[in-house]
Amino acid sequence: MLKQRFALILVLFGFLACEEDFGEFQPTQQIKAPVQATKARQYVLDIETPGEESKEIADWIINPELSLMRRYVVDAPNAVFNGNSMRIRSVFFEFQSGQWKLILSDTPLVNDLDIIPRGNRIELPLGGAPASEYYETQALGKSQAELRIQKSTGKSYAWHALSNHLLEIQEWNVGLFDANKATVQKAGTASGRFQIYFKDSKGIEGWASGKFDQAMIRYVGDPSVTTKPSL
Repeated sequence: MLKQRFALILVLFGFLACEEDFGEFQPTQQIKAPVQATKARQYVLDIETPGEESKEIADWIINPELSLMRRYVVDAPNAVFNGNSMRIRSVFFEFQSGQWKLILSDTPLVNDLDIIPRGNRIELPLGGAPASEYYETQALGKSQAELRIQKSTGKSYAWHALSNHLLEIQEWNVGLFDANKATVQKAGTASGRFQIYFKDSKGIEGWASGKFDQAMIRYVGDPSVTTKPSL
């Protein structure tokens, strides 16, 4: 009889212990759901609907001039499209498909070698091979700057708009491409400033400008293969 009572006590004790363990795991499951829900919405940029930011664009952005850019572009990169702010969270240069590009994205790279584009981004193809004290400007309709907007499905599309731009690279520190390593390689850093103006056929305008310091430079392919000629 004593043995049976002792066995019953052990069973009850084990059951209570299991209930306590089960209760401790419930909060962990409840915390995960909101994190997943916010990721799907963070890339939406609706430039067709006017936003709350000012739609007035300074004349020095519409009509780029190096001396004025040096005077006014003193802050971290930012962009506004039809009053909708696009916070730029990553700035980097990359060589891909025979050409250098400046890329401005509202989404940080998962890591320096992440080649999957995510989020809304501005891509500015350069007219030549960048270097320290490099400078280039292109008039409205001549620049190849492009805003790519990411849909909720994950795919992106280009906003059809004319653009002009002004880019100054003050420091360009880059190493050689190593053919023995992976195709995507971190190559160095760059510092400078930029400004870009956009206007589409409906009259919707947008702009981006800012200073960058120690922005990443990377290769997505061997830069010695081909480089497009200066525009």
